[in-house]
Amino acid sequence: KLISDDDLASLRERDDYQAIFAAPAKPVEVRGKRGSLIVREGLVVALFTRGYYRDSCAGLASMFDDWVSWVPSERLQWSLVGASATQARPFGKRTLSNCRSMFNPDRRGGKDLVYFTLFGATAENPGFAFSVHGTNEPEDIEEDTERNLVELRFPADWLAQVGVDAFVARVRSWAAGLPGFVSGYADAALLTTDPVVYNATRDQKVAALAQLNPGLDVHENSGTRIWLANQCRGAHWLTLLGEPVLAALGGASAVRGRVDGTDGLTVQQDPGFL
Repeated sequence: KLISDDDLASLRERDDYQAIFAAPAKPVEVRGKRGSLIVREGLVVALFTRGYYRDSCAGLASMFDDWVSWVPSERLQWSLVGASATQARPFGKRTLSNCRSMFNPDRRGGKDLVYFTLFGATAENPGFAFSVHGTNEPEDIEEDTERNLVELRFPADWLAQVGVDAFVARVRSWAAGLPGFVSGYADAALLTTDPVVYNATRDQKVAALAQLNPGLDVHENSGTRIWLANQCRGAHWLTLLGEPVLAALGGASAVRGRVDGTDGLTVQQDPGFL
């Protein structure tokens, strides 16, 4: 609701005026009738690579181990491993080794389609998740439009816990370690469970929340990766442009020349991306 000048003047006369506007906004949450978290605000990181998934295995394995060591271990309670897997399984003694087998190009990392996700603490719409979607199918590589994807999610308060600079540095280091990096981003987002599966009630709530909260990302990157080619998902809080995207835009220098000096925008060069 828009506040009129008179209303604002009245608010400023209140003793608790500063407290009203200094109070942090509560993260967006929508729960179902049984208490399940249908929509939640959080952070999403998505990194896209081109070429055979197996060629990215070493970089992804390093990224996965770094992520596992960074997030609270007690929050990782579920996994879904394998392109044909349909039911989440509780975290067990073999969970991490099963996940890491997806980074072995001579084993499960060499299959035509590669998928797994490690997540928690809840099984539905978790706060933490590490998901991989990859292809080793020659026809996909020849068409050069489908991209491999690694997507991570974090709770809304994660930046406050770890610090903005540390978060950005980590994402940049992950992207730098991925061969064939095309593009990526990190942003505040509206997170849902099973975004690929159509759910009219949930999707209507997401659409309404997106209009009320401009700037929150609404995504379905596992579908976007199929046609992404040498593009990016637009401008975000943290936007990473790899060499294929930079080449289409005239190179890193040309991009910097167009955006340097923009208020609120910082541009930094990393090996292989901007």
